[in-house]
Amino acid sequence: ILFRSERNGWGHYYLYDTATGNLKNQLTDGTWVAGPVTKIDTIGRKMYFYGYGREKGVDPYYYILYEAQLDRPNAVRLLTPENASHEVSISPSYRYMVDSYSTVSQEPVNVVRNRNGKVIMTLEKPDLQPVYEMGWKAPERFKVKAADGVTDLYGVMWKPADFDSTKVYPIISNVYPGPFFEYVPTRFTINDVYNTRLAQLGFIVITVGHRGGTPMRGKAYHTYGYNNMRDYPLADDKYAIEQLAARYPFIDATKVGIYGHSGGGFMSAAAICTYPDFYSAAVSSAGNHDNRIYNKGFVEIHFGVDEKVKTTKDSLGVESTTYDYSVRVRPNQELAKNYKHGLLLFTGAMDKTVNPANTLRLVDALIKADKDFEMFVLPKCTHGFFGESEDFFEHKMWRHFARLLLQRGPEGLAFGNFGFAHAVPGAVRDVHEVGERLPLPPGGEVEPLVAAEDEDQRHVGPDLLAKPADRVDGVGCTASAEFRRVDAALRLVFYCNAKHVQAVNAGRDSAFLPRLACGHERDAHERNGVERRSGQTEVPRVHGIERAAENAQAAARGI
Repeated sequence: ILFRSERNGWGHYYLYDTATGNLKNQLTDGTWVAGPVTKIDTIGRKMYFYGYGREKGVDPYYYILYEAQLDRPNAVRLLTPENASHEVSISPSYRYMVDSYSTVSQEPVNVVRNRNGKVIMTLEKPDLQPVYEMGWKAPERFKVKAADGVTDLYGVMWKPADFDSTKVYPIISNVYPGPFFEYVPTRFTINDVYNTRLAQLGFIVITVGHRGGTPMRGKAYHTYGYNNMRDYPLADDKYAIEQLAARYPFIDATKVGIYGHSGGGFMSAAAICTYPDFYSAAVSSAGNHDNRIYNKGFVEIHFGVDEKVKTTKDSLGVESTTYDYSVRVRPNQELAKNYKHGLLLFTGAMDKTVNPANTLRLVDALIKADKDFEMFVLPKCTHGFFGESEDFFEHKMWRHFARLLLQRGPEGLAFGNFGFAHAVPGAVRDVHEVGERLPLPPGGEVEPLVAAEDEDQRHVGPDLLAKPADRVDGVGCTASAEFRRVDAALRLVFYCNAKHVQAVNAGRDSAFLPRLACGHERDAHERNGVERRSGQTEVPRVHGIERAAENAQAAARGI
């Protein structure tokens, strides 16, 4: 039996004798984490797996492939040394492997390696030059300290396509407190869903891990959140933003937003109530605000449950026992008294994962405290938002942050005569029309976009904005610079995705060309305590890899 355990503080593999139950061998050891197993060679007695944090100078969140001996203790060999996140497919003979590696800012590199990890063939790569020419900018990975001043935290930052380092931008943090997951991407993707699009409105958008968030950093890091899943990640997020603002003069630390879903909704609402003078705006969706009515097993582990036993006797001397349970992490409604302004709440009416009562209890407390806020119930949605409901949610989030952090909105500031609320639906329909025309034909041109005449207009690309628009959404009003800017930025995202697909489709006949996804999903993770990725670069199946690799080696030798 191959068994994974954190008994020494780090996730490692142990081989047990099924007949006796005795430990035969500890395959991996050290102050690093052995992650998912990709393949086991039962004949060669080897295990292939991903590891994290073993190599100095390599990001501890990157998936690095290793080989371990089943019959020798800690005989581990590095197979993919590049400082990037790797996704590997191993051939049936274990002689070759296809490796696709990338970072959030480095395009995927696709290679064939031999059994020793040596690169013997470089495969095709998509031509992303048109994407860069359109003005797309890759996000950036960063490192800061946790609120304890010691623990390293890793995150990703998105900037507007027309980013100008001499200007100052509000900052928005996309949060999730854990456990098991840190929704912080490590691999290349064009469009990281909400974060990429939100940045185009004129924000710096970040997501950063928190103590207690992932088992990829070891047991101490992961279990930090046991019985305390609220206050410490709030402190980590706040301190991370303060460090980034001190490091980068283009970040305005006086205009801070925060948003999240599920546990992130719980966290974002708690943040604006705990630090009401730091966070100016928050969007909280499907949050488990009162963990007394959430999943019992999950709450007992991560939010702390205390039991009080009381035994009483009636008049006849018959004893009865009652049990009283309380959750250590108090519900968000107890923070309502601290809240000042800027909270937008969402919940799905059919949410069976986090019952809408979680949101309604917080709403009731806010009403009793005479607080101003906004709330929407999405009638068709379960715990995940989808379809037109998701579109509504995202566009409402845009308006909320624009109004509170950019000071532009229905109050009449910079969004045209009728306000941003009328401008955005027109933009959305226009973008959907663009999406229906994609993918663009090779050599095709993007339809000219609207351009603003005022100085506040920020251009996305040299030829993207070409002509003014006098009517928006059927209303005879002049569209504002900000509306045109959002419209142009969203068109850019659609265009970049189309070019991505074109680049892949052009090489479809190649057995080695990975299909490059457009990034419409966040990083997905397994619930077994070890993370995996999806919605990003996909490693192809290893069809014909043996023959192709051998031919390449023969050609290199001049045979």
